[in-house]
Amino acid sequence: EPHAALLDWYRTLIGLRHAERDLRDATLPVDVEVTSQHALMRRGSFTVAVWLTGADVPPVPLPEGRVVASFPGSAAVVQHAQR
Repeated sequence: EPHAALLDWYRTLIGLRHAERDLRDATLPVDVEVTSQHALMRRGSFTVAVWLTGADVPPVPLPEGRVVASFPGSAAVVQHAQR
């Protein structure tokens, strides 16, 4: 199945959203930053980073914390101390 990895990624993201209040609470503010290289979404104690370059390495430093999910060459979800 050529799309199995993408399906697993979606399932991981859905599971995180169900498990983590910061990812589903619509009352929390969301900070979004978009450039030609990346998109970052910060909400509570999470940052979702998507790099748009196709490189294996993110074009922007990820925040210090625990990578709770990643899709190689495309995206990562990092849990960190809340600001």
